[in-house]
Amino acid sequence: MPYNEGHITSPCQSILVSLLGLFEDAFEKHGKRLKAGFRETIVQRALKEADDQDVKALGWWLQLPALAGENKAQDFFACIPEKTLVQLMLYPTEPGERDSRGYLHTLLRSCEPGSLAVELNENERKTRLLVCLRAIYRITHAFVNQNSDVNVNFVRRNFANMCLMRAMWADSNIGIRVTSRSICALLARCILRKPWFEEPEPSWLQDVIGEQSNRIFNSAIIARDHMNLKAFVYGVLSGQEGDLPTEYATSFTETLAILTDAGTRHPFDWAKFKEQLSALVGQIQPVTIADRSVVGNLRRMYGDFLSASESAPAPTPAPAPTHVPEPAPTFAVN
Repeated sequence: MPYNEGHITSPCQSILVSLLGLFEDAFEKHGKRLKAGFRETIVQRALKEADDQDVKALGWWLQLPALAGENKAQDFFACIPEKTLVQLMLYPTEPGERDSRGYLHTLLRSCEPGSLAVELNENERKTRLLVCLRAIYRITHAFVNQNSDVNVNFVRRNFANMCLMRAMWADSNIGIRVTSRSICALLARCILRKPWFEEPEPSWLQDVIGEQSNRIFNSAIIARDHMNLKAFVYGVLSGQEGDLPTEYATSFTETLAILTDAGTRHPFDWAKFKEQLSALVGQIQPVTIADRSVVGNLRRMYGDFLSASESAPAPTPAPAPTHVPEPAPTFAVN
């Protein structure tokens, strides 16, 4: 029976054509594997596996006793990719199982002054704290972009305790200051857009923004956003001497982009970012040392557009906060 793919005349011929196609595919794959070699074939197959396979494997690995030590957990959070970290945070576990959230929470608590982690000296404690904060920042950044109230509240309850955060805001380490402020500002951004606040959100917002909770609640969304933006900028830049290190200047700008509605990496609305930041600078009356410090730092960081437009009025003026959080101590950047 002659083979003619365009003119199948019987069920038997149809079966033979299908089998021939399977044989050709198998032969082609086998040839590619021989050409690539065993190791390369394994690597390529692993890369094509679904993302959740990595998460499942890590979920299983987290149950091993070998990861119970805090140093192991610290190494784990220091190197895990952002996408995988977020997936792990959302990955369901059975009751009694250890998960990434529990490990991160325990690791963060071990950084508290007076914790049982007495073997850590101050430099080791700050190194571990920065690992925790970077992980929390990445989680917060992802959850804010997802606009999930449930996940945002989870981060606020477990990782943004105000007793911890106040100490971090006043820390002499610039990375700890910037990252902890960024986490709180991003969380506040989401909570401020809710139609009502649940306990203990009002008191938490009051501490983050430096305004009375009833004034925050009774203000329009645009005014709330302005309060949060100004508190964040003052919290990071007042008293800051010299340029922010590149890593923290990047995270500071990423947070500013969200707070000004300019978006994140893709897409990024430069026009809105410039407009909102220029409006903020234009509204600051450089009376106090903190005012002058903030304006000077902003001009130095974004001078390509702030110098020419610093007096531009805000698109929709919002009342300025009556109180700005106390600036962190002044220190030199190494």
